[in-house]
Amino acid sequence: MSDRGGIPEREAAARYDESHRHADTGEAVDFLAALCAGGRALELGVGTGRVALPLVGRGVTVHGMDASTAMLKQMVAADPQSTVTTLTGDFCDFVLPGRYDLVFCVYNAVFGLLTQRDQVRCFGSVARHLQPAGRFVLQCFVPRGDLGARIADVREDEHYLRVSTGQHDRAQQIVRTRQTYVGRSSTYSYELEYRYIYPSEMDLMAELAGLELEARWADWGRRLFDASATHHVSVYRRQVSRPGAGEG
Repeated sequence: MSDRGGIPEREAAARYDESHRHADTGEAVDFLAALCAGGRALELGVGTGRVALPLVGRGVTVHGMDASTAMLKQMVAADPQSTVTTLTGDFCDFVLPGRYDLVFCVYNAVFGLLTQRDQVRCFGSVARHLQPAGRFVLQCFVPRGDLGARIADVREDEHYLRVSTGQHDRAQQIVRTRQTYVGRSSTYSYELEYRYIYPSEMDLMAELAGLELEARWADWGRRLFDASATHHVSVYRRQVSRPGAGEG
């Protein structure tokens, strides 16, 4: 997601893992490792390597792309042996050598592309980089129908009180928020901007790129996706009816 203010990018990257300590990556790594089966994977929005690094430990060759050099520096510091190949760039439109058995974009990272056009271009870029039997996996929240024009949310854990305030542009599906963390010894805040995608809209983006939905689950544990789901894990593959789709 786009970080457009508050604390400097360098400090935001340093605090990223601390702010997301609640996100359990174990099931995500299990799910992705099973799909890739020791092959070659590309993570879009690799961040600090929370998923990429343990995935390498499961025998997967991982390349990680991110637009934030500060995030990549955090990952490199945690990966002194350079087990993950890092790539700096905007993943809406990219050209890389070779193809991948798996491309994945998790924890809403695709929402950081702020226009529908860029999101569509991302699907096209992914399709061009997939092996014939490759998969594209996205994990995102399901947009709520009751999301109002103004957003206010307060949450607390043993470390911080988090206050979120912001505005919602329904016409563009854009949310702009300020996240403020108040702790016992420190307080910091930063701004986020993202464009959410409905699952049905995501399926259409995939179809335009020559991909089709293979499976959709409510979580990494493969719980049934239904109307009560708050998140989804969607797996796309090349369209069987169009063997040449996505090539270029």
